[in-house]
Amino acid sequence: MLAIKLSIIFFCMVIVSLYIMRTYRNLSSVEKEKLKEELRNPVTLLLIALVYIGIMALFMGLFLDFDVLKYIAFVLMGFGLVFIGAEEWKEDFKRGLLIVTAGSAVLLVTGLHCVGMFF
Repeated sequence: MLAIKLSIIFFCMVIVSLYIMRTYRNLSSVEKEKLKEELRNPVTLLLIALVYIGIMALFMGLFLDFDVLKYIAFVLMGFGLVFIGAEEWKEDFKRGLLIVTAGSAVLLVTGLHCVGMFF
């Protein structure tokens, strides 16, 4: 059963990788140059990628029935939403505030639930 769960996770990762490669091939040359400039500063990319890393960790926690991994996933998603909201805040105040509030709520609820689990 574990082999089936791990193969599903691997299959999902392959699908995401193929989707990213296909999307990159469909970009125009201007968009590719803009992407290369954004990749030169990997810190912002990593902070934005926290949400997606958290989603993958959540699915892995669900498939493997590992509760601690689920909490880690929600914390990663919460921090990612806060950072994305802070970046969005510069362009659109209301949307950035909404994203930061959602990320903070995810962190708060996860933290309270996790504390309740340990006590």
